[in-house]
Amino acid sequence: MPKVRDCFQTISKGVDLVSPDASVEQVIARVTQDPASRAVFVVDEERRLLGIISVREILAVLGGKYANERGFGQTRELLATQASDLMGAGYWISPDDDIEEGLRIAVQQELHDIPVVEDGRVVGNLDCLEIIVNCRPSPAEAVA
Repeated sequence: MPKVRDCFQTISKGVDLVSPDASVEQVIARVTQDPASRAVFVVDEERRLLGIISVREILAVLGGKYANERGFGQTRELLATQASDLMGAGYWISPDDDIEEGLRIAVQQELHDIPVVEDGRVVGNLDCLEIIVNCRPSPAEAVA
């Protein structure tokens, strides 16, 4: 099984980072710079991961009026003014982990982009398509 180091940033070349005090507008601007991006990673001044904001949270902010119509009331997305209000838990993977660990995190945490952290700092992004490409069965395995 390949290592994350050999797979990440082959499809999505950059990594989208914001500070915890970035405005919701700045978060949206950052995630929309790269059409392959599905998340923004919230980091401190030293690029240590604090949390993840997926496009799900951003859509909830933009579509807040629809959540109210369904009777959901006020949620954290509706009240959000900055990145720290929106971010979820900071799941991450190491460049030395097997790509299979990326698959496990993606499935269990419902993440499409996983931060790659080395020496405590975000160094990249493992894209869900990179996981699919590297975890799919070989043609010989698919036939067997």
